[in-house]
Amino acid sequence: MPWSVLNGEHIGRDFIHPYGPLSVYLNSGLMAVLGVSARTLVGANLAFFCGIAVCLFVVSRRSFGFLPAAVGTLMAIPVFGFGHYWGINNYSYAAPYSHEATHGMLLLLVLLAWLGRPQAGGLTHCCGPARWRQGVNDLPSQRTGGSGSTLELGTESNRGIEWGRLVRDGSVTGALVGMCWLTKTEYVLASSVVTLLAWARVCLTGGKRSGAAAWLAGVLLGGLAVLALTIAALAQAMPGVEAIEVSFNAILAPFALAEYSRSAHVLRFLGADNWRHNLQTMATWGGGTLACLAALSLAARWVSATSKRWVTWLFVALTLVAVLAAISKIPWVFCGTVLPALLAAAAVAIVVTELRRNTPSRRLSSRRWNQVYLFAAGVAMLSRMALDPTISHYGFFQALLASTWTCGFLIGEWPALVAPAKPVRLGLVLAVVVLLAGGTVSLTRTSLQFYRAKQTPIGAGADRIFGYSPSTYALPEMVELARAYIAANTPEGSSLLVIPEGISLNYWTRRRHPLRIIDLLPATLKLNRRDVVAELAERPPDTVVLITRPNMEEFGVKRYGQDEASGKAILDWVSRNYTLAAQDGGDPFAPGEVGVRIYRRAR
Repeated sequence: MPWSVLNGEHIGRDFIHPYGPLSVYLNSGLMAVLGVSARTLVGANLAFFCGIAVCLFVVSRRSFGFLPAAVGTLMAIPVFGFGHYWGINNYSYAAPYSHEATHGMLLLLVLLAWLGRPQAGGLTHCCGPARWRQGVNDLPSQRTGGSGSTLELGTESNRGIEWGRLVRDGSVTGALVGMCWLTKTEYVLASSVVTLLAWARVCLTGGKRSGAAAWLAGVLLGGLAVLALTIAALAQAMPGVEAIEVSFNAILAPFALAEYSRSAHVLRFLGADNWRHNLQTMATWGGGTLACLAALSLAARWVSATSKRWVTWLFVALTLVAVLAAISKIPWVFCGTVLPALLAAAAVAIVVTELRRNTPSRRLSSRRWNQVYLFAAGVAMLSRMALDPTISHYGFFQALLASTWTCGFLIGEWPALVAPAKPVRLGLVLAVVVLLAGGTVSLTRTSLQFYRAKQTPIGAGADRIFGYSPSTYALPEMVELARAYIAANTPEGSSLLVIPEGISLNYWTRRRHPLRIIDLLPATLKLNRRDVVAELAERPPDTVVLITRPNMEEFGVKRYGQDEASGKAILDWVSRNYTLAAQDGGDPFAPGEVGVRIYRRAR
């Protein structure tokens, strides 16, 4: 799509995109400056991921401390940044299936870092009514430039200054939220939830007169400014109504594309396709994990109550032995299943801890607010796969924050809650770190096995990627043969349609895609507002490629083209108007077979 934008096409006007416009136009700008190539995007994504790792560490450190943040970040880099746990590997931050996943995560983490900074909340330097009355007795006076007069905090002028700062802080928050709204729906939800919590913090910390209204006004100002600038920019290339629709794509997609949102494809990744089984699995694995933690917590509390050092060392040793034995037994690829149970239990533990605090003020500390922000963002992101949470597939970005928060809690909070004795606490921390390190090593080994199997080059020069060797999976070599054939036997500037999916061939060969939807999968067909066959008849492609698309079961069909909902009319139209020019392998759409067929338009 960035290449298409550079060729004069645009989202909304020329092709349908169910996400916000930020990533497409950002990537087209990067290509314009650094060159049109896949390498440009991968290099940029690696740079963005460096920013993600830094922000993740900063946010985690404020929430749980240095060690939990360091362990969580070091775990996240290989497990989520470059994970490759199934056959397809476009679920990583370097080469994501959706670049909005990378850009949105960076923006969301920057938002969390901004809201969680020590002076955030709108109240550290000024704010509540009591603060106005303190005057210069507790805080240093501020001198106006050159006048020599003193400006006390209790004055109306100083209140205006502080409220002005709140508006500025809110504007930065709003701008970050507005940019999140230009990526994916998951980031729209997460950024909105976190911002509402930040507003609640401003209200709770300083009361009604604290400037909460000023902060909220700043948020609205910043967010609307980003959206207005986006609409104005897009309006230069398309009608204003379309520019508004494109700008609000990520916000309105679940409602405007309701049929797509209810498709078998979407429901499967939510876990709603087999919700009873998924809930049972989550209850089994989550309940078992909580039972183990509860038993360990009781043992740690009992050991802490004893005064015998040898009992402490025995407890630590046995815990480590149990952890080392469990590492090889745990199916780590499915560890995301336990996240909901762990998050719920941890939230209850923190709430109970706060309610038990015997302090005059019930206000949360900055550390706790950071935990709340990160928790809320993690749960919001995980909601997309609420009934089937996983660290693989979409989980590379949807489960990142929830997993990092859980690691931070298990290292930075849980040991102190259950073990008053310091040696026991340290033993629990060591056990958790060893467990997470073992899981990270196990998952990294799984990824490396898949990466090492990639030996077949596809594409040329800076666009080259690697697929499986023919002995592992035959399709990548067929894709490369098709690419070479199209590049050599079709004119430059001609059009190419790949059925049901494979728009990368258009990019590799620089052949135009004739439709507004970028693929013809059953779920994507629901996005098109017109009859696809009628559009093809108006703008028939010069070349058509039929190619195997594995795992059609995720769309609720066994074979592409088996009925009207899965492209039967499209295949019938191709058979009537095109002749076979080349083929490799078997029937592209027969279950269990792999193949490619290339057709030319009949004259």
